[in-house]
Amino acid sequence: MDASKFSSISQVDTDEGVGEFWDTHDFTEFDNPGLPDVEFTMACAVPIEIELFWRLKAHRAEPDRAPDPTSRPHQ
Repeated sequence: MDASKFSSISQVDTDEGVGEFWDTHDFTEFDNPGLPDVEFTMACAVPIEIELFWRLKAHRAEPDRAPDPTSRPHQ
């Protein structure tokens, strides 16, 4: 953690301090039921071989056809 920044809730300036703070506190102590919940989206990128990428893209263009998980790229 950048030494010039403090955690807004714990008011500490080290990763260790933040860990120690949350070892003895629970987020519900700071939850405000009057505020809306935060919405977020999780995403994940998985590296694949370029040949597989193009094959999957081609299958996507054919909505009624599911990819065959047993097929292998031509070599």
